Amino acid sequence: MKKFAIYTVLLALFSCNLSMEEMDYDIRPRIKNNSEKVIYFGSQHNYPDTAIELNNPLKVSSRRVNPGETVVSRASNWEPKFNSTSHGIIMFFIYDDALQDVPWDTIKANYMILRRYDLTWDSLVYMNYIIEYP
Repeated sequence: MKKFAIYTVLLALFSCNLSMEEMDYDIRPRIKNNSEKVIYFGSQHNYPDTAIELNNPLKVSSRRVNPGETVVSRASNWEPKFNSTSHGIIMFFIYDDALQDVPWDTIKANYMILRRYDLTWDSLVYMNYIIEYP
């Protein structure tokens, strides 16, 4: 009976370790909206060029974050994205829902964003993969 209990505990610990490895492999950033307004988000990899090169995230429902909500990014693993950029930085943008009626070219030309984050892999890890606004 004692051996069975020991094996059960070891199996449980081994399973937890496998689960942690799987989580490390499939780390996806979360966008947490602490504001009282709907926000949208987007990211791009052309740092240090800060011009907005994104397609309009305001038209993509999966990039919408309601007040008080946390949304998981659809990308399965961001680590390779950081490794493939020349500076290892991804710029992350937050947009206001009020911009729904503003032409996308105007938003880009006037840099009409609520906040920009310049993220390195280390900064994302430090933030526990949670990008909070504000």
